[in-house]
Amino acid sequence: MDNIQVFMRIRPLSEDEYRRDRTTESAVRFLSENTVSIPSQRTENFTFDFVGNETCTQQDVFDAVGRRAVERCMQGYNGTIFAYGQTGSGKTFTMQGARDEFTGPTDELRGLIPRCFEYLFKRISEEEVRTNGRVKYLCKASYVEIYNETIYDLLDPVMRTCAVREDIKRGVFIDNVTEETVQDPTEAYDVFMR
Repeated sequence: MDNIQVFMRIRPLSEDEYRRDRTTESAVRFLSENTVSIPSQRTENFTFDFVGNETCTQQDVFDAVGRRAVERCMQGYNGTIFAYGQTGSGKTFTMQGARDEFTGPTDELRGLIPRCFEYLFKRISEEEVRTNGRVKYLCKASYVEIYNETIYDLLDPVMRTCAVREDIKRGVFIDNVTEETVQDPTEAYDVFMR
């Protein structure tokens, strides 16, 4: 299916894991570019749309995952990127980066979220130039967390729960979620970091 893709990123061993296990051998075996197996656990193979190995960079992840999601948003489609995995598997590093603040477009360790913000506003600027200002974009940012099947509005001071709704005019949306207008990647990232 073209609209839903599954990506996998394998993080390198941590220093503690290396000291404990005294090996650099990955638990994951690559059978092809997009197919892996876990020999110690199962005999079946797993095929993904993209597999990032231990040397995969943040830019590699953006090129494989983020760029397409932003392009689809520019075409009018919803774009959602879920990070799923156990604690310590690298979700936060992949999505946010190595730091707790936005350090700008030259930081190679910045994650998927700031890279998507940067690319989105770059594409908006290009489209506004291409159309001689006839097309304008309005960007609104929301920040939600889905935990145990409950949606939390992370921009609401009391972190109220929200519900997913569907409307013939609006499509699928989250009801009563806080939205803030943002005009550049830094503003978007500031909303995200609250």
